[in-house]
Amino acid sequence: MDISDLRTIAAGAVVHAEVCIVGSGPVGHAVASELALAGISVVVIESGGREPDAWVDSLNEVENVGAPRVVDQRLVRNRGLGGSSRTWSGRLAAFDNADFERRPWVPGSGWPIARPEMARFLAAAATHLGGVVGDNLAPGHVDGILARSIRFDGGPLVDYLWSYSRHDSRSRDFRRFATVAEAPVMAGVRCLLNATVTQVEVTAQADTVIGLEVGGLDGRFRRVSSPVVVLCAGGIENARLLLASDRVVRGGLGNAHDQVGRHLMDHQRGPVARFREADIDAAQRTFGSFRRVLDGTPTVLTRGVAFSRNHQRDRGLLNAAAWLNGRVSPEDPIDALSRMGRMRGDSIRDAITLARGAPRLVQAAARFTLGRSPVRRMLGLDLECMVEVSPDPDSRITLSNRRDVLGVPISRVDWRVGEREARTLQAMAHTFMRESARLGLPVPQPTEEVDDGVVPASFLDVAHPTGATRMSSDPATGVVDTDCAVFGIRGLFVAGSSVFPSSGHANPTQTAVALAIRLARHIASDKSDNSSWRTPSDAVATASS
Repeated sequence: MDISDLRTIAAGAVVHAEVCIVGSGPVGHAVASELALAGISVVVIESGGREPDAWVDSLNEVENVGAPRVVDQRLVRNRGLGGSSRTWSGRLAAFDNADFERRPWVPGSGWPIARPEMARFLAAAATHLGGVVGDNLAPGHVDGILARSIRFDGGPLVDYLWSYSRHDSRSRDFRRFATVAEAPVMAGVRCLLNATVTQVEVTAQADTVIGLEVGGLDGRFRRVSSPVVVLCAGGIENARLLLASDRVVRGGLGNAHDQVGRHLMDHQRGPVARFREADIDAAQRTFGSFRRVLDGTPTVLTRGVAFSRNHQRDRGLLNAAAWLNGRVSPEDPIDALSRMGRMRGDSIRDAITLARGAPRLVQAAARFTLGRSPVRRMLGLDLECMVEVSPDPDSRITLSNRRDVLGVPISRVDWRVGEREARTLQAMAHTFMRESARLGLPVPQPTEEVDDGVVPASFLDVAHPTGATRMSSDPATGVVDTDCAVFGIRGLFVAGSSVFPSSGHANPTQTAVALAIRLARHIASDKSDNSSWRTPSDAVATASS
């Protein structure tokens, strides 16, 4: 990828591209790399640079008027090369069949495309993200890993396994797309850093996209001329850009039916039950991670549970999943061994910890030979739950009266959660307790707030904003069609979790990238089939020319 700074281009200049992509995170990178393989020239516009910058971070400010959300946006949204892969947790998971279906007990649920349509792209998405498991719900996957384990394979709960991204086979870090972008393997892709889109430009009839207005750190503006624009700016920014692009159409682009910004979802996540100290080791032995070599690559899989579709239907619940999450003790001998190996920490204290924890180290070695994670010494161990949030049209992003330093209105976020989410969290705690008791496993106790039937105030968003430019087969109920094209505007597309009609419980990145790959292949196919597709010059020209 050819990477440069917007400030190297004269103010008022015009950059031409066959396709322009807004955002260099995993989704934008997937679209760019697929189009590059098809021989299409691409310009990627990235608001930030190679390093964090306070001026750029200020552009992420939101006005929150709904449910509590993380205040410091730097923790959940990253402007910069690689986007939010700078801080993501690397979890990979696929949406299940129920997520794509219309569920009468979940108003607004149902996708206009079926899971088999998405399943075709999951393996490619996993590869793009540095994962090995293409579809963690594929028949036989869970059975093969949990063959000799006590199983949650009936009634209300089913076994679930998450996999993880890796930067490469030698790295322990998740894939960071800033590093990937720097690799000289994407011919035909140009990336402009410190370039913030302030307006999506369309024709006077507002039926065709013509390019973008882009502002820089110098406060001056340039233009990108392109017949195809793909917004990959994230679950909040995609909606904000469409709403703020109101110079031709009052109310913004794609918003003829007042759908842009509506149905904002995110996941709520937190502890719903807690294990007694005496049960912590036994719970870890059952649910600890599995280490396997899949397709020749060492892979870590986290074990958990999810609600079965029948249980969701019978109890009127949202989709949800749970796993163990604990606080490792400073006296854990495995951590002490790691510190000593890296020559960090207090060597004398760590040596004492190792001596006292020798039996645990022996046990850890035995579990390692079986492909299991060690049993750690913990300060506490929780049942962590992540719950789907209902697609509510009144949960939405609008524009504030306040503007950022480039003159764009900031997002006003009214995220709504309610009784159904609270009831689902409580149901997960009690269902897990009953099923654990039935199977003879350690039984945790519900946390006080969850047992009161309310969503704890500490359950904030987990950086998975979803649904504010939702996909639909009808422009009256959505923003993009099944090809992720904005209704009524030729050449304008949206990619990412903002097009999801529902959020499920799974981390969104793999599904978002699968959709991005599907979109890129649609754009490439459209170009090859359409001889009239405009192909502008790659040169940089002045605005007056």
